[in-house]
Amino acid sequence: MAATGPPSSQITPPEPSPTLPTGTAGQSTGPRGPSPTLPPGPSGPSLGEKRPRDPSPPPIGGALSTGVGASSSTLPPPQKRTRPGAMTKGKAPANPRSWSMPSGEVPTEAITTKATVELHARILWLLPNQTSLPPPVVQDLVDAFDKRYTSEEEIKTTVRSAFSKYGNYINDARKRVAELRKLLLPLHSTISDNIGRVGEAFLILMFQGVASNGLTRWAPDILGDAESMYNLVHEHVCLFTLTQVASIFGYNFMSVNLDVVRNKSTLMSFFYRSFVFGRMKALVRMEARCKGRVKEVSMLKGSYERRAKLAHERTEYLKSNGFPVHTAYIFKPPAANSDDECETVPYALGMGPSEAMQLASAAVYGKSGASGSSYNVLKKVGRAEKVTTFAIALDEYRVLAKKFKVKNATYKEERTRNHLPAESALRKDSKLTAFPKAKDEKDPPFPIDWYAPDYFNNHMTLYERHQVVKDGIVIALPPIEHCTADKWKNWKNLSRKDFMKKYGKKELKKYIIPTADEVALLEAYAKGDATLSEYTDSSDEEDEVDDSMGDVPVVGNAGATAGVDAGGDGVAGPSGGAGGGGGGDEMDTEL
Repeated sequence: MAATGPPSSQITPPEPSPTLPTGTAGQSTGPRGPSPTLPPGPSGPSLGEKRPRDPSPPPIGGALSTGVGASSSTLPPPQKRTRPGAMTKGKAPANPRSWSMPSGEVPTEAITTKATVELHARILWLLPNQTSLPPPVVQDLVDAFDKRYTSEEEIKTTVRSAFSKYGNYINDARKRVAELRKLLLPLHSTISDNIGRVGEAFLILMFQGVASNGLTRWAPDILGDAESMYNLVHEHVCLFTLTQVASIFGYNFMSVNLDVVRNKSTLMSFFYRSFVFGRMKALVRMEARCKGRVKEVSMLKGSYERRAKLAHERTEYLKSNGFPVHTAYIFKPPAANSDDECETVPYALGMGPSEAMQLASAAVYGKSGASGSSYNVLKKVGRAEKVTTFAIALDEYRVLAKKFKVKNATYKEERTRNHLPAESALRKDSKLTAFPKAKDEKDPPFPIDWYAPDYFNNHMTLYERHQVVKDGIVIALPPIEHCTADKWKNWKNLSRKDFMKKYGKKELKKYIIPTADEVALLEAYAKGDATLSEYTDSSDEEDEVDDSMGDVPVVGNAGATAGVDAGGDGVAGPSGGAGGGGGGDEMDTEL
């Protein structure tokens, strides 16, 4: 027994026009004119009218003189020859960013509708998560559609008239829905969860709309012209079926704005194109340049977000517990914190890749209490071991305090971060290798002792070392044996002067600080060769060279530590100079 789609009372289709398989060019009103602008219909301006930042192309080769029914391939060539693949004046730029709409430019009332357009396109495309990529396009099908249609108005009428025949394609639609459900089964993400919330009847309606317009599957040609006949069919099918589903409340969970969907077709079209020919096109190009790059970027994005959250929570805990400023801000830059990965521990337990991924996914959503659901902390290259020791002790107290502070059972279990021993073969280096620096100008200089002395002295360039100390020198932590939680009370409440006298000076002597002469040379290089004459003059006497060797720094050079030796408060001045005396507990101007 044949089934039908949603009641046709939801929309009154116009008189049927020739459908896709039987449409002929002879029934066309003529070739496409200089602009695809259509007269506005009862629901607002048509999808083909001139859009912001996407001007319609001017007439090619002067006035058109081809007869009625001629295809676009018979048009005369442009007057000015261009290289193959080059843009012609007036067409949409090839840069995928040209279709993007910054979030600040999206009307407030249309924000959720834009997200709905993107979700709807992903459903039709069978792309269940953010790393799924569009399938390749069959060029013969593209050519067939370009020959069948000659105007956007014809496409628009055909798509609407096909609505009355949706019931004939229910079996094809059900196959697509089953395929989509199978793809969603192992996934846990915002996109896949939202797709799973769309009802079965609504999904069938969407894929009936695809099949009734002669498409074996919905697959726009994202590398082609957005206004080709083939791509316009996909655009109208997507937006028309979205309107039907939204009108019968299929997207209520997305808080879609029906006024925008029904009456702002130009904006809806731009949302569609910004996603298909902007976002998805950029992903395809990224993957073409480097296989696997899309998945890698997606994973790194999650790492950046988790690391930034960890940095904020650590800093707030240190501040709320009264740690001194030079210590409390050591974890504020996200780059000062380690990221983690979820697959290492399951592999270490002898699991296979698929089993490991299932366990990792379950752990993210708090569905697994197995010992293998923890996450290995990746090694932060260049970071001192004492900082790692302090971070481990800090997290133990921070997580415990967070758990007992939350009331009414609203606490969300924090992921278990497994700190492996330094000599462990499973301890991998992090891929996030940027050096940390003070996040805000009002923050104190970033502590030099975050870096391991050997790494700072032997693996960083003179320029990199200067960037660390140019705003001032800060020691944040005592030696490693005093960084465990049971020793915090011995130094946490010391004034900076007393802290530097007891611990800081000893730690600072481990680092080779750039001298004033070295900094001057760096500045000379930055200004250009014209200022280097004093460094390249060969007339200097040999004894002068020998005298200059006295300025070469040794470990803990006097120039950098003068402020400390003179009774300073623990923050030396910029590299090459001294942070002057003073003493006392008040902060320097650098802080």
